[in-house]
Amino acid sequence: MQRAKWLSVCAILLMAGVVQAAPLNLTMMLPDLNSSVDITTTYDATIDAFSVTATLNQYTEGDGTTRPAVGPASGGVSVTLDAEIDQNGNLVGGTLVIQGRVINNPPPGIFLEGTLLTATLTDFGFSGTGSQTLFEFLGTPAEVESETGLLNNEFSPTIGVILRPGNSTTFVDFTSDFSGNDSDGSATMDTFKVPEPASLTIFGLMALAGRRRRKAPMAA
Repeated sequence: MQRAKWLSVCAILLMAGVVQAAPLNLTMMLPDLNSSVDITTTYDATIDAFSVTATLNQYTEGDGTTRPAVGPASGGVSVTLDAEIDQNGNLVGGTLVIQGRVINNPPPGIFLEGTLLTATLTDFGFSGTGSQTLFEFLGTPAEVESETGLLNNEFSPTIGVILRPGNSTTFVDFTSDFSGNDSDGSATMDTFKVPEPASLTIFGLMALAGRRRRKAPMAA
C-alpha cells in the first residue's frame, strides 16, 4: 500500500516538471493589424529571450474596412515583439511596438503614419510544436495616443496576438533555443482588439435569445 502511494507521488512530481502547452484559445477580432511577410521568430534559452520581427501589410478597421500597410518610410522592421519567457513557458514580461504607414484605400495618400501601436504584454500561451506551433499573447496598450501609438485607443483596453511562426520553426519547448522564419510564406501574425468581458456577455445573451426565439413553438 505504501509503495503504491509512493509511486503515485513520484508520478505527480514528474508530471509537474513537464512543460505543458497552455493555449489562450484566442479568436481573431477587429480591428486587426496583420503581418504575413518577413516574420522571424527566435528564442534564446540562455537568457529566456523571445523575439519576433515582421513587416506590416494590412490594417482592418472595426467596421471591416481594409487598408494596405507598409513599413516605416525610414526603412527597418515595422513589428517588434520582445518578451522574457522562462523555461516553463511562463511570461515574465514584454512589449510590442508596431510602426509603419497605413495607406488610403483606394490610393494614393497616407491614412496614418508613425508609431501605430505600443503595448505591454500581460499573458502568454502556446500549443503545438514544429510547423504546428501557435503562440498567443495578451497585452495592454499604452494609455496615451499620439506619439506613443496612433491606434492605441482603437485597440484598448486589451490586445490579442496570434502568431504562427511557420513551417520552418524548430520549436519543441522553452528549454532550448529555437527559431523560425517566413521563408515559404507560411508564417502569420495578427494583432487585434479583444472585446471586454461585458461585451462578450451581451453578445452571448443576444445569441441565446435568438436561439430560443427560433425554437419557440408556433401558437395554435
